[in-house]
Amino acid sequence: MMITTLLAMVTLSTALTPPPCMEHLGSLQAGPAFSVAMDERYAYLGSGATLQVAEVRGQAAFEVISSLDLPGVPYSMTVADGIVSLVINAGLVVVDARDPHTPRAVGRVQDVAPNGIGEGLAAKGHFVFITTPYRWGKGLTVVDVEDPSAPQIVHQSGHEYRGIAVQDGLALVNTRDGVLILDVSDPTVPSQIATLDLGGSKIAISFPYAFVQDGDFLTAIDIADPAAPRVLGSLDMPLIKDIAAIRGLALVATSSHWLGDSGGLHVVDATQISGLTELGFSPSPSPGMATRLAAQDGLVVTADQTVFRRLDIGNPSAPELTGSVSAVGSTGRIALTGKLAIIVDEFIGLRIFDIMSPEGPRQLGTWHSGHRIDEIAADGRYAFVGGADGLWVLDLTNPSLPLEIGRLDVAFGRVNEFEVEDAYLYAAGNAGLSIIDVRNPNAPVEAGWIEMEGIDGLAVVRQTVYVTVWGLNYSPSHSLHIIDASDRSHPVVLASAKGVEYPFDVVVRDHQAYVATPYGLVQYDVTNPRSPRKLWYLGQGGVVAATMGDYLYVMGDRVTGYPGIEVYNVAVDGRPPTVGAIKGGFNDVAASPERLVLAAGDAGFQVYRTCASPAEVRRVGQRQRP
Repeated sequence: MMITTLLAMVTLSTALTPPPCMEHLGSLQAGPAFSVAMDERYAYLGSGATLQVAEVRGQAAFEVISSLDLPGVPYSMTVADGIVSLVINAGLVVVDARDPHTPRAVGRVQDVAPNGIGEGLAAKGHFVFITTPYRWGKGLTVVDVEDPSAPQIVHQSGHEYRGIAVQDGLALVNTRDGVLILDVSDPTVPSQIATLDLGGSKIAISFPYAFVQDGDFLTAIDIADPAAPRVLGSLDMPLIKDIAAIRGLALVATSSHWLGDSGGLHVVDATQISGLTELGFSPSPSPGMATRLAAQDGLVVTADQTVFRRLDIGNPSAPELTGSVSAVGSTGRIALTGKLAIIVDEFIGLRIFDIMSPEGPRQLGTWHSGHRIDEIAADGRYAFVGGADGLWVLDLTNPSLPLEIGRLDVAFGRVNEFEVEDAYLYAAGNAGLSIIDVRNPNAPVEAGWIEMEGIDGLAVVRQTVYVTVWGLNYSPSHSLHIIDASDRSHPVVLASAKGVEYPFDVVVRDHQAYVATPYGLVQYDVTNPRSPRKLWYLGQGGVVAATMGDYLYVMGDRVTGYPGIEVYNVAVDGRPPTVGAIKGGFNDVAASPERLVLAAGDAGFQVYRTCASPAEVRRVGQRQRP
């Protein structure tokens, strides 16, 4: 069951003691295309929580040559002389990429952009200029990165600053009160030269021209005399996401308009006496928008949500796509088998990882059906992939090259849960419960079916099936149903525990069923599955649950009001106590006897194992995209 959550980097909490000892083995962070920068030869791509370096000058395909794990998602970046500066979380991270094959994070400045809100970022030599809305940060911050390992703040001034562009000794800053032209020949002491009554957030300079987002317009300014700037003209261009400029041309990234205008890259000429002229347009391949762009000479690289594109604008009227690199998508469902974790990635499909590696999670292979993937389960060397278009069976003998060996066209509707037991796949969806015989994985067949609208949670124990059912509105039909599947061709409902408000998920351990609801965890004694007995409500609300060893992990979300993981000790007699927590926002949680894996959407996934001693919670490392 995939629940949209407030996505956040995972941190550990020891506020509840004593927590079960859990060792953080690593993480692989993923996400869409957020930021991009360029120099003469390379493009620097912010893909999820990684910095990827791509060669852009050769005739070969637009190809990533190196990747660096980052402590968060870079929402903006700039580069000068091989030093890449990125706004991440609350601070500025400095990366030495002078050897583009081995970029290294070498420095950091905290508290310059709270919550990652850095509206503007620009570089001049070894100085980096960061603008933030004053209510969130410091206004304008100038950082000296001449020594990348020891960046120093050399200027801060409070103002409602938004976008910024810097060229030579001039800086243009978009503010709530208009566009300021600053003399930054000495970056430690910026001084104001002039003001223009324009407003927006994005801005770019190609001297003697400047281009400013002014509400729903792109406005060009002549700044040949910085003390007396002159507006040249404007073009109607709503939903501007970013602006770059080269040789008197404005390169403008826009998102789709609700009236039907598509987003993409616009090329605008400001050098003609007749005023601004749009020369060319390249639509974004992603649904909605181009979000960021960078330009160098005749090349442009755009970040289009799901893909980075390289375009040649040698002919501005016909931008030519010359290469692309896919961004990494948001992580959703998880299945575990042996040392493998199979992760559903919203853009790539399936990503297969070795999660037992001492170095942390390591990607081995990928696979995509070409269709939407709702759910994934694994058993031994086989993976079972489900969606509205049916079931696929994959052989993972070689996880680097997963092989599709079986296919079943079955009308699941939306699949919410898969479970595998004794070579039978139990598929719970909006339409009911399907039992599929996968003893011959090359030829799966549907063995049985029971109609039951709105199944959300599923657990199978010795041919007894536990499902939770709920609708959009509370009604007595919200239930925990217990089904006898000993005759898999004719499953029969044994009992129903009705009146459980919004039951999301269920796990079963030692004749105890735990039902996750927004209002708490409900525990049932199911020693007699024909007569389940409610014992008590536990702790906080949840939407997904999993067990590992003696512990039950219950995932909440912002709907329940309790984002993160609550940990319960279910080995004790009586009411299980809460013994720990993992903070963060998650989409799914899966557990095997040795590993706990959490899917955190754009933040990727986290891998844990229990330790020998229950005395502490330890985070020992982090690994992101290889």
